Amino acid sequence: MKKDHVDASLLPQIPAEGKSPTGEAKPALDSAAPEQGSKEKAAVAGGQLTAFPFVEDERNDQGRARTRRVGYLEGLRGIVAIQSLLWTFLRLFCPAVVVAAAPGPTWMVVLRKVLSPVFFDSTLPMSLYIVLMGRVGSQTFIERRKAVALAGPCVRRPVRLLVPIALSLALSTVLNYLGAFSSSAWVADRVHDDYARPPAPITSALVYFNSLVALLFAPQTYDSSRVIDFMAPRGLVWFVSVAFQQTYVLTVVAWTIPYLLRRWKIVGLSVLIVLSAWVARWSWYTLTGLALSEFSVVYASTLSTQMTRRLQWASVAALATGFLLKYLWTAAFPSHINAELVFHADLDTGKLLFDASSSGLVYPRYDDFLVCLGLLALVELTPALRRVLDVAPLRFLGSLGFAIMLTAGPLLLSLGAYIYRELVSHHGWSDDGARAMLFASMMPACLVAAAVWTRIVDDGALWFSRAVYHFLVT
Repeated sequence: MKKDHVDASLLPQIPAEGKSPTGEAKPALDSAAPEQGSKEKAAVAGGQLTAFPFVEDERNDQGRARTRRVGYLEGLRGIVAIQSLLWTFLRLFCPAVVVAAAPGPTWMVVLRKVLSPVFFDSTLPMSLYIVLMGRVGSQTFIERRKAVALAGPCVRRPVRLLVPIALSLALSTVLNYLGAFSSSAWVADRVHDDYARPPAPITSALVYFNSLVALLFAPQTYDSSRVIDFMAPRGLVWFVSVAFQQTYVLTVVAWTIPYLLRRWKIVGLSVLIVLSAWVARWSWYTLTGLALSEFSVVYASTLSTQMTRRLQWASVAALATGFLLKYLWTAAFPSHINAELVFHADLDTGKLLFDASSSGLVYPRYDDFLVCLGLLALVELTPALRRVLDVAPLRFLGSLGFAIMLTAGPLLLSLGAYIYRELVSHHGWSDDGARAMLFASMMPACLVAAAVWTRIVDDGALWFSRAVYHFLVT
């Protein structure tokens, strides 16, 4: 039996005494494109080990600044940020546009069936965020193949997430005790939906502390845990526990990638993704993002034109299938929207997952996965799409994504609810007219608030996380 030949020169070498493991710093490159010798190119083309750097720029080893993020992925994140903002506004003031069970006029029902799967779906924005987190979470390690690029996120991510979440929870608490949400109960009664009701108040410092810890370390992803109920609007920040915990899943798997032959990368990642899907774990999404990262950095440039075209058509097919399923659940069978969750293993009973809707957990979905996989793969394979996404306005919106999640809800439930109540109760506006005015005024206000939060809180958290990591390693 013929054995796979591994070129020993491609394995990591122990540096001579007195030498730096990385040698002399090479000049920074303006492009993230690989710059390789003939031996490295042959290793990639031949499916051998890839334990060598694909990018010589060392500036990202200690953390990637916003200006050095992957531009087209940041632009895609910007589109998702707008989707999430649209969904938040509609969920609070026009619930029938995004929820089949919510009562509302005919125009809301039509809008939901025609546009919501693409523009303001209930689950797709969060799913895209999680897959993108897998795609970019180990980007520097995939490019550089250096341990420091893998260790850094493990230390920085908790700090980077905890600071904004802690301040956002404190903000919601202060607004609650000041009565800023007093109009939101009126809005909930007006739209006949409890989602717009004010969040629960925090009663002690212990409850505050335990809520933050539970959000990060909960063994499963709940959409109704106490910290989620304390933040406005309720049920929106469950993705933080996924982003935190999946960092360490990605670290373990990413470490093995440079030291596997190409065929075993494909087999190993495929098995992990399929099994994660079957047991309904979010590593299904994040490992898919990691696989796309390895493909984009290492192998995409080696594809023939014919193979690229085939993969593009496969991506379009996955994207179309995902949207077809979403339209089926939204327009034709809204009462069966969770029927697809049956096709997961129930780890409590050993059978299929028949009672997913009553468990209080947030599960990854097959339709969302197909849309995310098809869209991201198509973007990675199509230079024209990457150029469209890599524009300054979209990149700017992408930088606001996390802040929009944390600030739009409190602003809409306080100032937005107050304006809505004033227009309808004291100025004689119709509900539709008040919603239109609210949309025109509050959407820009939410973007401004998110921009301020990003520059002060998010950028501060990024700086502090890098400072903590620098302190720990020096």
